[in-house]
Amino acid sequence: MCVFNNAQSGRTMMEMLGVLAIVGLLSAGGIAGYSFAMQKYKTNVLIDKVHTMAQQARSLYKKGDYTDFKIADLTDIKKISDNENPFGGKLLSSDTGDNQIFNIYTQQYNVPPEACVSILRTNWGDKGVFYAVAVNSTLFYDTPVAAGEAANACAGGNKRMVWYLK
Repeated sequence: MCVFNNAQSGRTMMEMLGVLAIVGLLSAGGIAGYSFAMQKYKTNVLIDKVHTMAQQARSLYKKGDYTDFKIADLTDIKKISDNENPFGGKLLSSDTGDNQIFNIYTQQYNVPPEACVSILRTNWGDKGVFYAVAVNSTLFYDTPVAAGEAANACAGGNKRMVWYLK
């Protein structure tokens, strides 16, 4: 006589779907955390590069005469090996018409609002090198900027960041 055992071992479909749902939630949280960390990293890299460029410019142009200043002057002496903006585009100098001040600005206009606020909340005047920081056409002479004012300046898209050195 043949006896069949109907007891089965293994997981049910509901258990497997539950495990997949948990894995999916953990993955989504991990991706969001990674994206936030990368944006914070890029913001810090941009702040560090601008500080380094400003300090090197001050050492090259000791008297503060930036008449013929070019970012290439800094990269040629290997003080800065890469002038790329971590958010895309390049960090460039521009002619201000004033030989006592020059600009470092991001050619890329899509600096994320959170990064823009972090940049404005940085104390740019602590080293006596920066004259002002601008978002689009708004100049901020005193930094760090208050949180609400920084958020208003950085709202919306199409931001151009400019640092003026003295």
